[in-house]
Amino acid sequence: MTHYDSCLQRAVEEGELPFPSEVRQPALFWAYICSLDREDVIVSTNTYETDAFKAAPEDRKMAIKKEIEVWVRQYTVEALTPTEILQLGGIDKVKYVQIDVEKLDNEIVSALPFGNYDYRIVVQKKYVA
Repeated sequence: MTHYDSCLQRAVEEGELPFPSEVRQPALFWAYICSLDREDVIVSTNTYETDAFKAAPEDRKMAIKKEIEVWVRQYTVEALTPTEILQLGGIDKVKYVQIDVEKLDNEIVSALPFGNYDYRIVVQKKYVA
C-alpha cells in the first residue's frame, strides 16, 4: 500500500507547507488515499493541478515532482482476503456488500469469491479522477 507520509501531519496539524509553492499543499483527506500504485496516490490528490505548476518550465516541473515523490511511502500491511473473512465469520450467504476503500475497490471486488457464495447485492463506489 502506498500513501503520503509524515508531511500530512506537519501540514494539517502544524500549518507547515512542506511542498513547493507551485503545487497543492497536503490536506487531511490525503491520509485516506492509498493505492497499489505510487503515481495513483499523487494523481488522486490533484497535487499538480494548479495554474502555477502548469505554467512552470519543464525542468522546474521535474524538480518539483522529485520533491513530491520523496513523501510518498510504500507499506506492506497484513490483511485478510474476502474469502478468509467469510470463512472466519462462518458465512455462506451474502445479502449485501458495500465496498468503499479509497482506490482499492476494484482489487477487492475482483477478489470476491462469487462462485462459492450466494451474493444478492454488491455496491462499489465508482472513482472518477
